[in-house]
Amino acid sequence: MAPPRGAAIYKLILALIYVISTLLLVVKVLSPTSVQVVVHGEGEVYVREVTNVYSLSDVVVIVLSTALMTLSGVLLVLPAKPAPLALRAAISGASLSELSEGERRVYDLLVRMGGVAFQSDIVRRSGMSRSTVSVILDKLEARGLVVKRRRGLRNLVVLRQPRAASAPPHSRLGRGQSPVAARDA
Repeated sequence: MAPPRGAAIYKLILALIYVISTLLLVVKVLSPTSVQVVVHGEGEVYVREVTNVYSLSDVVVIVLSTALMTLSGVLLVLPAKPAPLALRAAISGASLSELSEGERRVYDLLVRMGGVAFQSDIVRRSGMSRSTVSVILDKLEARGLVVKRRRGLRNLVVLRQPRAASAPPHSRLGRGQSPVAARDA
């Protein structure tokens, strides 16, 4: 699947910024300026040329191009974080319009938290009581939108990803992996 057109343009702009700032940095670092120092004495004028000096404008250009090069390079290399809308689109079998206000609030909070959170963190950030969040998560789990996994004394809540419509659930298992082992992994 090809990336969206906006993402491709974004990456292209970042690549151009990276290349231009790199070239500018190389040119400025490899070509320092020369400064003439003129001293007027008693009847004499002394002129001395000092080479390999960076002026204030050279330093500013070097610092800015280094910052732009670093920032654009990091943004090019790092993978894009999935947008919350992409996670919202992951709903299969139920739409957001079918959710109650509390269910939608907890679901949206879980999306903003990256799709994975401890139940206690959801309680704390939502401002709802533990029992209310527990009931809402049970309803979301019954709808197939989330999965609650026990981790010690805590529940880890994970947004479910939609299954591919064409592939049966067991076709994505690793070699020698049973459906039970894959579910518990």
